[in-house]
Amino acid sequence: KNWPLSPGVSFKDKYYPGTPDADGRLGQIAVNIIDYVRAKESKVSFIAPMRFAVGGDGKFTIHPSVAYGAANSYQGICRAPYLTEMGMWMEKDPSPPPTPTPSGWPVDAAKKPIKLYKCFYKSEIFLPANYGFDPSYPKDENKYIDLVPDRSAVPTSKGWYILWTENHETAAKTCKYYTVNPANKLIQTNGHPTDSVRIMQADVAGGDGTYRTTLNPGKRVVITKIFYRDKSYAERKTLSIRSAILYGTPGSDGLLDTPLSRWPRVNIGTQQGNISYTISDPATTLIEKMVSIEVDDPRCNVHVGDWVRNLNGNNTFGAINSVSTIGKTPTMSPAGKPQQDTNEKGLISDFSLYMPPPFGVGSNDAAHGNGRATSIGELGYVHTGNNSKTGSTPWRSIRLQPTNYSDAKTLPDWAFMDLFTVPNTGATGSNSFYKPHGTAVGGRVNVNSHVAPFDKLVRDRGLVALLTGTRSLPKPGDAQLIADNIYKRTLANGVNKGKVYGYPWKANPLPTESNAFDTPGEICEIKGVADGGEQSEDLIREIASLVTSRGGVFNVYTIGQALKQTPSGKLLVMAEQRQQAMIERYLDNKGTPDPGDDESRIRTVYFRNLTP
Repeated sequence: KNWPLSPGVSFKDKYYPGTPDADGRLGQIAVNIIDYVRAKESKVSFIAPMRFAVGGDGKFTIHPSVAYGAANSYQGICRAPYLTEMGMWMEKDPSPPPTPTPSGWPVDAAKKPIKLYKCFYKSEIFLPANYGFDPSYPKDENKYIDLVPDRSAVPTSKGWYILWTENHETAAKTCKYYTVNPANKLIQTNGHPTDSVRIMQADVAGGDGTYRTTLNPGKRVVITKIFYRDKSYAERKTLSIRSAILYGTPGSDGLLDTPLSRWPRVNIGTQQGNISYTISDPATTLIEKMVSIEVDDPRCNVHVGDWVRNLNGNNTFGAINSVSTIGKTPTMSPAGKPQQDTNEKGLISDFSLYMPPPFGVGSNDAAHGNGRATSIGELGYVHTGNNSKTGSTPWRSIRLQPTNYSDAKTLPDWAFMDLFTVPNTGATGSNSFYKPHGTAVGGRVNVNSHVAPFDKLVRDRGLVALLTGTRSLPKPGDAQLIADNIYKRTLANGVNKGKVYGYPWKANPLPTESNAFDTPGEICEIKGVADGGEQSEDLIREIASLVTSRGGVFNVYTIGQALKQTPSGKLLVMAEQRQQAMIERYLDNKGTPDPGDDESRIRTVYFRNLTP
């Protein structure tokens, strides 16, 4: 709570006010940051998110043995597909076994196969358009996800699985639950979490490619799996279900080989407890009209409350969900609450639904990010709304825009930027030039270009040059305009005039005083910088790691003259020398635990003579 710009408040107060375990809940935002960086660093095309829980001893455990379905569990957000819609339909009357009859099919006293109730489970899998996959990439694994990489009748290599578990059994556990494995063998599963079934070519609808099994960026596919039961659901109209997408190696029965091979799940469908799902009446509802449960934001599918019954009483498999709020007015960010992501019109935006491509691919190759975050502005992609304990807030990420709080004491999201830095990506041999001291920060433009009290002295050329070189500038002429706004500290429309944030700050400073920027993140409040909705944060992403509010490098210009005084007292200039020196201020710490013995020192970085 010792923020100079908002003393006495914290991010815990902002995101989890009054929550007893808010300290732990902040771990969710932390793991989302970590998983974003994992996606940037990894060469793997899809990555299972981090999964962990906090036990009664208060310790975080990154291991699947913890009860992940509990309210004390967490899951990050990484580069992977999502479960966004689920549904189940069961036939009214039992059917005889398919032909040929799977081995192990239950028989009656006369050794004849009995009839079982056929159940159809549907799961929609969505791959966001900006999640690191791109059809223009040369390698197939970076273009799309093939949900059936092994099309053998009985696959033996790694592949994708779908998990359905449910609390369906009666007290006496008399209801049996079966699946057919790829070898056409009936296996009793009883909803055990390890009994995930392989996704086969015939199960996939809506896929692309030669075999119609590829999931392209921005597309949805629907997986339909058939299970069998020996009892009707007439005795129980609702189910408590969970589902997940898995990736692994099949065992001898065609299911995942060991209990732990189900980990990591690529994405969980339901996390805390189970979803109470009302079954469609097969007597009045066709299978095509089965009622589904859906999510709005794909990243918010970790809590029971994140899943909503289809608004139209049927389903939207393969299409945008009926509960989608993209392009609509925000409803979950009232006054005093962190704001959802919106566009320039104030409507819900999905612009933050982004993951970088793998290390070495596209915009993350050696000529660009090279597997490293290039700007602290990338924090703007980090989701802050998914919550497994109390339910999630869809379409909400770290906000690098003007704050929506009327109370200036509320800690703005852009304060995050002052906590992090990005590595120096310059050539190794040049590091001593860019950063000659461990405490130095080189190569940045100071946003405090206003020199007080010299009102007519404008030092905005560095800001203009920086803004001119960006790709996100709306118009070329905006570089001077935005630089002027930063120089004059002109806040975005709808925000109080003057410099709201910073410490100390005075509404009417004296001519000898200056309300300087205390942190570079404050320029998010400036008119024209990031006040055009979620997409306008792109400008911040480009310049966030190139600006500073406390420069340690200065240009000093000197003029030395040789003077001769005449008998009458007149001074004559006999010679003159003009010089430019680049001076660096750095901290010389003595290597002791006592910070009091550290000293601020000055050194010359560069020196040259100037000609008139």
